[in-house]
Amino acid sequence: LSWRVDSNNSNIRFRLCGCQSIDANTNQYLGFGLSGSASSTQMLGADPTITWVDETDGPQAIDYYLSAYSPCSDGIGACPDELDSSGSCTNDISNITGSVTDGLQCISFTRQLSTSDSTCDINIDPGDTNQYIVWGVGGLGETAFKHFIRADGTDDPIHLRREPQDQCVGVQFVCDSCIPFENERIIALGDTTFQARIGPSGNERGYMGITGRAGWGISWYINGTLIPELVVERGKTYTFIVEGGTNSNDLSNYHPFYISNSIGGGRLENTDDEIDEEIVYAGFENDQPIAVGRLCQLMETESSENTRESCSDLQTYIDTLETPASCNFRRTW
Repeated sequence: LSWRVDSNNSNIRFRLCGCQSIDANTNQYLGFGLSGSASSTQMLGADPTITWVDETDGPQAIDYYLSAYSPCSDGIGACPDELDSSGSCTNDISNITGSVTDGLQCISFTRQLSTSDSTCDINIDPGDTNQYIVWGVGGLGETAFKHFIRADGTDDPIHLRREPQDQCVGVQFVCDSCIPFENERIIALGDTTFQARIGPSGNERGYMGITGRAGWGISWYINGTLIPELVVERGKTYTFIVEGGTNSNDLSNYHPFYISNSIGGGRLENTDDEIDEEIVYAGFENDQPIAVGRLCQLMETESSENTRESCSDLQTYIDTLETPASCNFRRTW
């Protein structure tokens, strides 16, 4: 990350650089912006700019606002400012340049220090004040506005209005990553019950690396295994205990389960054309989801990221995840 304030103290120009993913077929985004909290790093309410290099249209940078921990839906969630539900927000990013060279993606863009968009933008403090930031890296799906899959940050604020000072180490980078986790296979020949819970996607080594597609940070775990391949037998009965949430008003915690011929899924967020092309085998009736249940979501711990980044195997990574205590018992009727 580098930046410079112009001589008129009205605009700031940022430059973001990062390694492309192991999946060269997926556009990778780099995101950076101001925290949603003035006193700590906070994704909710944050004002990031999401950048990527499109194979056809070249470098892109879009002003986002994060109103909820969910994909953008009806202007709520991780949305471009121009799609915000208030209808009053604007994309205040300009002068976009960038390229990908030998796996290193660099994009530059300009924004005003103080914009007229008071709903979705956070102004850069004009004084001698440190501000908290957020950043993210990940993959963009077929519809660029669907996915914001990895959100990070640091509780170390930075001073964006300080005098220019080079604090970067010499450009030395390795863009090679660990190979993806091996996709597990569950062979169920005969009547079987499966448990379906939500958990972290495992980033580039997990869902993205296994499928070659972008997700948005969470995935299904079947019988405790990340997106396994299920081998079943025709004519047998298979029961799924679904624990993906029941509150349809809270999209970040509502994940109906269904089975179809779609590679990407996400029926509730798909376009009419995508819905028409999809054949649903189970989980929907009268175009409404029916396979829902209490939310039991596996969570990463402090050791999870280190385990994932150290090229350990899938089971070693899963063993670091934390299961909420409320998920360890089941009420029956």
